[in-house]
This record gives sequence, C-alpha cells and structure tokens, in this order.
Amino acid sequence: MATKRVHFAPEPARTPSPCFSSSSFDSPTPKTPPSLPPQSLPHQSPYGYSKQFPPSPSGILVNPLVASPSHAGASQRPFVWDLRDRPSEISSHSAYDPAYPIPAASLSLAATTPPAHRLEIRCTYLPWKITVTPSQRFNNIYVTVGDIMSELYNCLRLQISQEEFNMACGGNPEYKHQIEAAYDRRVARSRSPREEKMKGIRRVDLLGDFTVFAGFEGVMGDKTSLMLCVRSRH
Repeated sequence: MATKRVHFAPEPARTPSPCFSSSSFDSPTPKTPPSLPPQSLPHQSPYGYSKQFPPSPSGILVNPLVASPSHAGASQRPFVWDLRDRPSEISSHSAYDPAYPIPAASLSLAATTPPAHRLEIRCTYLPWKITVTPSQRFNNIYVTVGDIMSELYNCLRLQISQEEFNMACGGNPEYKHQIEAAYDRRVARSRSPREEKMKGIRRVDLLGDFTVFAGFEGVMGDKTSLMLCVRSRH
C-alpha cells in the first residue's frame, strides 16, 4: 500500500494573494502569530472562545453585508463565500447568475458601527486571532468590509510547516485525518491541482469541512473584536 505524502512549507509563507480586482481594493499583509495550538473538531472547540467571548454583540453593530444571521439588524446575505476562494470569486444564490461581484462602494463601507480603527477576528474553531487595520486603498481611518474580507482570506491562505501541522494534530489521528481530508478536497477543486498540492497544507484546511462564511458577530465586552462564524456546505 502506497504511503500518502503531504507537502509542507519549510516556513509558513506570508505573501498575500490578490483578493479583489483592481476595481475593488488591494489586499493588506496578513498579521498572524507563527504557531498554532492543537486543532479542534468542528463539533466542539478546545479553545473556549464560546465561553470566554460570547457571540452576543455589545455596543457594536456589524455591517449587514457581513453580519451573521443572528446579529441584530442582519438580513439575508446575497452571496455564498467558501473561505477557500478569494472574495472576488464569491457566488450568488442564483443558479442562473452564479457570480456576485461586491461593488467597491460596499467594500469601502465601515465594517462596524461605530467604525473601528482596529479589529480582531476570532473563531471558535481556530486557535489564533487575526488583526485587521485600515487598508491603504481607501485611505480610511477605519476598518472596512473589504479590509476584513481580504485579511481573513489572506490569513487562511498561509501555509503551515510540518511542526505546525504536528501541533495542530496534537497527536490525535482523527484531527490529522480531518486536516488531510480538507487538504485533499481543496487541492481537487483548485484550478491547478498539481501545483496547489505541492504548496502543501494551508491554515484554511484546519477548518475541516466548515469552510463556508456565516458572518461575523460582536463579542460581549469587547468593542474591537468580531467572532467569525463558519458552517459546512452540507
């Protein structure tokens, strides 16, 4: 029986990929810690974010375009975003017109009310925080919708090293299988499977099957943090 080979980056790659077309905005540089604690199963997180950082908003409102369905004032999101794809590649709910390009005017809107000069993105299933600051594209003093979408995508695209993979698995063969299965699915759906396979496991693979963006929620007692919600396609 052949041994399965999974590729890793010698050191996590930090170069961001373009997220939107030039008509939208330029993507910022990821700002994430270099190491990862053990990975969680999608059904329960070992990091305790759900207890330490309740998802109920407190003094902050998320822009309806990227708010979770349970967030106050949120409406039906007009698009579906698989976090393995660039924000410029998100799709609509319509089978007749699958593309959903977000207008630049919408991307330039403040991500929260009141507007924030700095935001941290947390997720129950991810062990690190993503820091977002205003991009140079719009020269705004506040974080925009485009900023958080771009930064989220770029950070999840970072490759992980063998050491980080071992830390993520935590010696648990089930975690290892989940991550490798997510890696295989992502490679299979890419435009260049052979090339993507050589680039190795990325941080988005740690989400397992929970790769669909389900919006952001405010964090109780913290006006500078947002909780990322994700769901499975199934």
